[in-house]
Amino acid sequence: MTRAVSGLEDQPEPQPSDQQGTKRPALSPLAERLRRHLQQTSLIPTGSRCLVALSGGGDSVAMLMLLMELRTMLGLSLAAAHLDHGLRQDSGADRDFVRNLCRRLGVPLTCARADIRALAACRNLSIEAAGRKARYRFLRRAALRSGCQVLLTAHTADDQAETVLLRLVSGTGLRGLAGIRARRRDGVVRPLLPFTRQELRDWLRQAGQPWQEDPTNQVADAPRTRIRLRLMPMLKAWNPKVLQALGRLAHQAREDEACLAGLARPLLRSARRRPDALILSLPELQRLDPPVRWRALRRALAHLGCRLEARHRDLLEDLLTGPSGRDLDLPGGRRARRRGQELRLEARRSRLPKPPAPAGVPTQPGCLEMPDWNLRLELVCCEETAPPGPWEVRLDSELLDGPLEVRSRRPGDRFRPAGGAGRTTLKKYLHGLRLSKEDRDLVPLLCHRNHVVWVIGHRAAEDFLATAHSRRILRIRARPLLKGARAEPPKGRLP
Repeated sequence: MTRAVSGLEDQPEPQPSDQQGTKRPALSPLAERLRRHLQQTSLIPTGSRCLVALSGGGDSVAMLMLLMELRTMLGLSLAAAHLDHGLRQDSGADRDFVRNLCRRLGVPLTCARADIRALAACRNLSIEAAGRKARYRFLRRAALRSGCQVLLTAHTADDQAETVLLRLVSGTGLRGLAGIRARRRDGVVRPLLPFTRQELRDWLRQAGQPWQEDPTNQVADAPRTRIRLRLMPMLKAWNPKVLQALGRLAHQAREDEACLAGLARPLLRSARRRPDALILSLPELQRLDPPVRWRALRRALAHLGCRLEARHRDLLEDLLTGPSGRDLDLPGGRRARRRGQELRLEARRSRLPKPPAPAGVPTQPGCLEMPDWNLRLELVCCEETAPPGPWEVRLDSELLDGPLEVRSRRPGDRFRPAGGAGRTTLKKYLHGLRLSKEDRDLVPLLCHRNHVVWVIGHRAAEDFLATAHSRRILRIRARPLLKGARAEPPKGRLP
């Protein structure tokens, strides 16, 4: 219900004490509590330019009036901003009330209107989420335009308790139980978290200062209002100090979460970074306690734009303790890949790439570029033999009674690795290189009549290598075509 504005027009503003020790006017008890709170926490530095998010409700009006009491003492410069969500036909009354209040107090005001229902439908969001997104975007812009360094919102101890309960019922971890933070990373500050909704309204009544009540707050049609109107009264009947108890829980959860996150930082600092990827040491991860390990992984993936949920914790634990070579798809188009002693966090391929088509390779000297395979082959006749390497082999030309070709693997491929004990399947050999299935399909093979001659970039087959008795020797060198590509055996086509 809207009340007539009254009560504060004739009250003089508090004057600061002078150098000779003149006493400044006494603050109201609530303003004195807020002053001590701000002094202990340094939430609002002295001399700040502050933008007050002013909805017209009791909490935001109380915050503005309390700061008006403290502004001279703290050297604050105040401005206000109001966003009309357009969800009620009478929402214009809130805007008019806020304008009249700011005009009376001499506080600059920025107003705007948003179509929250259209935003919710366009972004597939709930009305509450769409309103929060639009509100903070408007407030950040208003703060920037008005030159304010601090953005103030009027969250109270009741909001803190409701948030903790809402996350607890929905399912959360320690970080979720930390609730609303007094200062966000984007500069938003909540100075009223130690105060209850009821004591703020009692203070306004005593001061004769009206406020606007949003009738939708009395309708239990959203999770938060159901907690506020149904669950909270039952909890208060059980424990009258439930707000303080939930506030202490949130404070302790924040402290514990900060401690565990600090223990995870050394691992993140030692991670190897690549464009769009992070590589973590698997032994170091496995030495960490599970709560610290989870925070390290969550923070690392956050750097890649991946937001993990609680269900991913068990999936990642299974990946770390299971056999090597496994992958785990994650939100945001990311993937965790376990390879040997490393855990790779990288972009997920939207679909498996197809291997390039087979390409013929003549046995005469020359140079052949194969863009699809990212290869350049140099063929030269020589007279001396040499041990094969990953990027160079010397073949006995007399054993090659036809052209060669470069292709991908096929079912049933076998070969005898040079220097090995005997024949093996190509599948087993590539699996031993700890390559994923899609990477194994992209390894180029130099073949002769369906016999594997050389796993290019890895190992040659013993059967076709030149020996001291060979009369004609063909030397083949392979190089990547792309500039900057490394010229050593690749461990698959990983970024």
